Amino acid sequence: MKKFPKKLTVLLSVCLITVFFAGITCAMAVAGKINLSGVPVVGTVIDRISAATNGGTGTTVVQNAVASSVTPSDQYTSITDVAVADSFVYAADKTGEKVYKLNAAGTVVATYTADVQVNGVCVNDNVVYALVGAANGKVIVLNSAMEATATITVGHTPSAIVVQGTKAYVANRFDNEISVIDLSANTVIKTIAVNGREAIDMAAANGKLYVACHLPENAATEAVVSANVVVVDMASDTVTKTIELVNGAGGVKGITASPDGKAVYVSHVIARYTYPTTQLDRGWINTNGFSIIDTTANTALAVMLDEVELGAANPWGIAVSEDGKQLIVALSGTDEAMIVDIEKMNAKIAAVKAGNGVVASADRIVDYLPFLDDCRVRVSLNGKGARALTISGNQAYIGQYFTGNIAVIDLDGKQQMGTMNFVNQPENDEVRTGEILFGDANLCYQKWQSCLSCHPDALADGLNWDNLNDGLGNPKSAKSLLYSHRTPPVMVTGIRDTAEIAVRAGMKFIQFNVMDEEQLDTIDQYLMSLRPEQSPYLNIDGTLTESAQRGKALFESAGCVTCHPAPLYTDMKTHDVGTTANDNGNWESRVMDTPTLVEVWRTGAWLHDGRYNNMEDVVRYFAPELTDQEVADLANFVLSIGDEGEQYGVEQVFVTADGNTTLCALVPGGTVAGFTVRCQQETAEGTAVIKAVLTDGANGVIKSYETTVSDLACNTAGAIALGSGFAIPTENAAGTTLTITIQNAAGEDLATPYVLQY
Repeated sequence: MKKFPKKLTVLLSVCLITVFFAGITCAMAVAGKINLSGVPVVGTVIDRISAATNGGTGTTVVQNAVASSVTPSDQYTSITDVAVADSFVYAADKTGEKVYKLNAAGTVVATYTADVQVNGVCVNDNVVYALVGAANGKVIVLNSAMEATATITVGHTPSAIVVQGTKAYVANRFDNEISVIDLSANTVIKTIAVNGREAIDMAAANGKLYVACHLPENAATEAVVSANVVVVDMASDTVTKTIELVNGAGGVKGITASPDGKAVYVSHVIARYTYPTTQLDRGWINTNGFSIIDTTANTALAVMLDEVELGAANPWGIAVSEDGKQLIVALSGTDEAMIVDIEKMNAKIAAVKAGNGVVASADRIVDYLPFLDDCRVRVSLNGKGARALTISGNQAYIGQYFTGNIAVIDLDGKQQMGTMNFVNQPENDEVRTGEILFGDANLCYQKWQSCLSCHPDALADGLNWDNLNDGLGNPKSAKSLLYSHRTPPVMVTGIRDTAEIAVRAGMKFIQFNVMDEEQLDTIDQYLMSLRPEQSPYLNIDGTLTESAQRGKALFESAGCVTCHPAPLYTDMKTHDVGTTANDNGNWESRVMDTPTLVEVWRTGAWLHDGRYNNMEDVVRYFAPELTDQEVADLANFVLSIGDEGEQYGVEQVFVTADGNTTLCALVPGGTVAGFTVRCQQETAEGTAVIKAVLTDGANGVIKSYETTVSDLACNTAGAIALGSGFAIPTENAAGTTLTITIQNAAGEDLATPYVLQY
C-alpha cells in the first residue's frame, strides 16, 4: 500500500498559511507569550482559557473543581447492539445492564437484567444470546421469554457473536481471542488467538469468519500503520489470513457481509496522520469511510463516506440490505445514517480498475472525496450516538447510544420513519454531557471529526501525529486521556501544563471551534470520570499472576518506582530518557513527560514515537541488563497495572505561587491550597478519613491537616481546602514532600498514599 499523496498545492496555499499563523498566534497567546486580550472574539477565548486554567487563589480553584452530583451510570439506557427476529426487536443496554425485547410498536414485552454491562445481543432460531461482562465475560443463553437457560464463560469483554449451525463464535475484545462454543452442550470447545488488537466485531461469509480488529497493532513508526481483519476458516477453526486495511485505518467499529458472500464491508476512520494538523479542509486530519474486502482474493479497498466540504465522522454500525443493493452506515459523530447504492459504487470501482474511471488506480479511490457523490444519501436522525445497526426487510434499525432509543429507517424512502422510545431517559448530568460532546463531530468545522476520532474510548489511536503545540516536524503518539487531569503536565512532551488547557486547545486547534466554557467543563468532568479496565494480564479475580508478582519486585528493586511511583505510576515530571537522541534535528535531546502506567496495556505502541509494539522491547530499552525471564516478568507486571482496587483517589492538588495556580508541583515559596478526592467505587466505604502532611527533607512535619468525608457518591469529587494553606519553604525546599492518605476509621488504607515531592 502506498502512503497518501502529498498535497503540495494546498500546503502552499494562502489559506493554509493564514490558518497556520493564526494557530501559532493563538497558541502563543494561551501560553502567555503575547497578549490578545483586547482582540474581539480571540481575546475573549484567551481570557476564558486563562481564567479556567490559571485561576486566582488555590481555594477558589479547588471549589470550582468540585463535580456536581452525578447520575449513577446504570440509570441511563445506552444502546450498544440491536437484533431483529420474528417481528421482535432486541436491544442491548450497556449501562442499564439489560436486554429488552420489543414488539413492532416499540413496547417492551420482556426484559432480562444482567447486573453487569451488556455488550451485545444476537437471536438465532428463537434463542437469544446476550454478551455480558468485562474481565469475566459471559454469554447468557435466553429463551423467548427472556429467561436465562444457560451461562457460558468466555473471555474479556465479549463484543460480538456469530452463530453457524451448532457452533457459535464469540469475539473477546481485550483477550484478542475467539471463543468457539458447542451450542449443543453450551460449552467452549476451543479458543482461537487473533493476530490483531481488540477483536471488536465479526461477520461470516462462505465458510469464513472475518474478525475486525479495532486499532492498529503494529509499531507507529512503520511505513503502513493500520487495523486489520483476521480470517478464520470455520471448518478447521484456524486463522488462514490477516488482511491489512488502508494506511491510517483505525477506530474500526463494524463489519458486515453481502448476502452473496462476495464482499465484506468494514467501517472505520481513515487518519491522515502523515500530515501536520494545520487545517481541516478536505479531510486533512481525519476522513471517514469503509473498506471493501474481496472475499475471493482477500484484498481490501477503501472508500470515503465524506463529501468535499462535509465530513461523515465516526462511522459505526454497518449493514447490507437483504437484496444486496444498499450499504447502510451509522454515522455516530454526525447523528446520521448514510445509504450507499452498491451497484453504482461497484460500477465506478470497475471503471477505475479498467483504466477509465475518475482516478488513475484503485488505491487512489481512498483519496478522492467526490467518489461517492452520486451514490450516497444522508439521513438525519433525531437522536444522539448512532451506533448499533441491523436490517430487517426494508427497514434499518439504529441504536442511539445516548438517547437510549432506536431510530427506524425506511430504506425505500431513504428517510427516518420513526423512533422506538421504550425507556424514560434521565436528564444528562455533566459527565454524560461531556461524553456526548467528546463524540460529537457537529462541533467540528465541517464535521470531519470528533475527539473520539483520535482518542477512541478516550484513549489513543496508536498513531503518531505532528501537532502544532510544540512545533512542526516532530510527530509523536496520541496519548490516552485516562487520568490526564490527575497527572499533569500533559501531551507527550508535557507542553501543556494541565489537561484543562489541553482540552480547550484541542477544541480550538484540532476541531477549529470556540466552545462555551460550560461545555468544556463537562468534557473535563467526563475525562475525570474515566476508570481503567481490569487488565487481561491479571488473573480473573484481579490478582497478579506469579510472573507479574516477580515483575513487581523487579519494578521496585530496579528503580522503576523512582519515575513511576504508585498509585498513578508517574512522577509527573519531564525527563530526557534518550529516546530522541537519534531522531532528526527537531527532536534531539528533548525531554518527555513521564506517562502514567495505569492501563498501559491499552495504550500501545509505546515510547514517544510508538516505536515498540511489544512491552518486552520497552523493558529491554530501559533495562538491557535483565535476563529474558526478568524482562518477561517485568513486562507482565507493567501490563497488569490498574487502579489497584482503590476505593478513593486523590484527583488534583492545587499549588499556588505568585498568584498563579499550577497542578501537582511543589514550588518553593508557594502554597498547597487544597486538593480534590474522588470516590471511585460503588462499594466504597461511606466514611473516609483524609490526612495531609507536609514534611521537610529530614521528615520533620511542617504542617498537617485531617478531615473526614462522608457519603461521597461514586464518581463525584469532594474538595479539601487547607484554610490558609501549607506554605512550602523558600529556603532548603529540596526534599519537601506532601503525603495524602485516605483511610477508614480503623486506619486501613482505602487508597494508596499519594506522595508529591519537590
